[in-house]
Amino acid sequence: MNKIGIYRGTFDPFHRGHQESCLVALSACGLEQVLVIPQTPSYKNPVASLQQRTEVIQHSLKKYSRINTHESAQTKLQPLLESLNSQFPDHLFCIIMGSDTFMTILQWDEIDRQTLLAHTEICIILRENKDKNKLQAFIEEVTKMHGRFAYKVLPAVWSKVSSSVVKSNLEKAVSSGALDSGAYDYIKAQKLYESDSNAS
Repeated sequence: MNKIGIYRGTFDPFHRGHQESCLVALSACGLEQVLVIPQTPSYKNPVASLQQRTEVIQHSLKKYSRINTHESAQTKLQPLLESLNSQFPDHLFCIIMGSDTFMTILQWDEIDRQTLLAHTEICIILRENKDKNKLQAFIEEVTKMHGRFAYKVLPAVWSKVSSSVVKSNLEKAVSSGALDSGAYDYIKAQKLYESDSNAS
């Protein structure tokens, strides 16, 4: 059965680290395609609108035919998977996430946690390679609590960058190699993330 990767996040903005995560998961997890789903969780207040973040992602992924954006109003995993199952029948879904995010799942809503563990494969990308032993210990803890689940651990991607650092550089009008050139041009044209002093 073919597998589709699901990569959810605020992506404010989407940067090379995100892009590399998609590419690594696509290959290592044997995915047919990756769907990048920008979201606006209730506990976050993104600088850019959902439409702007989606367009940044689209500019970043123009040359990758098997990585695409997907629009969904669902921020909870169970209804999202129900919707995707109706659109992509006879597919398995692989949830792509960083190790730092995975290590918060014991604080998740129980339905979302059970959906993740019981109904998907999880592609866990190390934030840093030195975190592998800590992650493995956490996986063992989760397994004791919830039973075995399907997962694959992948090494950290090459670009060591975060959205907060990218935003800080853009606010200071510092050019960043952490963004795809098309995405950077779009962000500058839209004057996204600029401080008041640089927006004039």
